[in-house]
Amino acid sequence: MLAPGSLLDVEWNFSQEGDKIFGSILNRNTRRRKTFGLLERPILPGGVSAEHVRYKLFVVGKGGVGKTSTIAKLAGNELPQTHCETPGLQTSICYWPGRIRQLNKLVIFQLQFCDAGETAIRKFDHILPI
Repeated sequence: MLAPGSLLDVEWNFSQEGDKIFGSILNRNTRRRKTFGLLERPILPGGVSAEHVRYKLFVVGKGGVGKTSTIAKLAGNELPQTHCETPGLQTSICYWPGRIRQLNKLVIFQLQFCDAGETAIRKFDHILPI
């Protein structure tokens, strides 16, 4: 088993190259994450190549535990101020760059979060087994 922090270089984001990459996924003025649609991806600075790795994360659970707030925080969106159940299925895209330590290779993780409310899971019972 690998030790925590042994696969990805955790200090890379503070380097000059890391700052360039984060500049392509953060807004210049607010330094918050840009919002990307399902068909969009960040444009990397010239001369930088990175492998894109996609993950779909389906978040489901009891109502009111903070699923939507956690996803909003990770994706750089505004946190909801009031609680209301997520209607249907809600998707968010988040890009997260990193450098693999052993290969010295840049990877951009595309995390597609799917958030479903408890009522939607009961109504569309075919979603959960998938």
